[in-house]
Amino acid sequence: MKSDFNPTIRSLIQQKAIRFIGDNERLKHFLKEYFDNVSRGNCKPSFEVSDTPIPIGWDYGETYNLTDYINLPLTKTLLYTIELQANLFTITAHIHSTDGINHQLIYAKKNPNLNYIRPTYHAIYRHLDNSNAFFICQRCNKLVATSERAVDGQSVCIDNHCNTTYKQDFDATCVDRISNTGNIVNVYKDEDKIKFYVASTYWGSPYQSCRFDRVIKTLPLGTTLDEVRAWRKKLEKRQPYPAPCFHCGRVIMEGEGENLSDFVKHKTKSKVCHGCMSKHYRVVF
Repeated sequence: MKSDFNPTIRSLIQQKAIRFIGDNERLKHFLKEYFDNVSRGNCKPSFEVSDTPIPIGWDYGETYNLTDYINLPLTKTLLYTIELQANLFTITAHIHSTDGINHQLIYAKKNPNLNYIRPTYHAIYRHLDNSNAFFICQRCNKLVATSERAVDGQSVCIDNHCNTTYKQDFDATCVDRISNTGNIVNVYKDEDKIKFYVASTYWGSPYQSCRFDRVIKTLPLGTTLDEVRAWRKKLEKRQPYPAPCFHCGRVIMEGEGENLSDFVKHKTKSKVCHGCMSKHYRVVF
């Protein structure tokens, strides 16, 4: 079952729908290693350029102190518990209903190798991010237990009875699996559009540069995740940067060089950095 319509780890943190219990020192180490990035809220790219040499930077919004999530009480809004003990690591989903709470074990690791713990930490993170204990109904946009999902596997309430299924106490609008960073072409789900962008450099003067994110394509907010992924791969194949400088070999990004064909008589797709443009072609900046 695909996890496209499941809560993200960031959304769980935003709503305090997850807690951590067990050995405090191990929990703090685990949180720092694997949850530090997602605790900083949503990252907003810098689509505007500036004449100053200082980049506008990223707006991370609200940040969260994850030590506050250690030993949280089990309430109606809590959906997951990660427990780290010396001899047992577990993830438990808390599925709420009119009959109470069903505690469903979704991951367990007995006697983890504490001297080589990173693979186990990674497995915990992966199982939580891909957990299918809940899903977001694509009709009512509410979080529902997977036991009440349509039998044909569609991400809708069973028998299309959105008015009768039990809704978890969770704001599904916080879930964003569209936004994607760390690639050549990145994606950001903005308030009005889905934006594909690349890192670029703006030169306000020959001596001052500023990094910004240049939008190369937009799609409507209703575009499916599969369509977004397909477009990102397609756009990434078309990007000329990053590329090695033809002369010095240094990898340059957009705004850090030009086409070599602008300086030679033959056709080429190679790039040349600003330094080598000055050195080999007497370009003055």
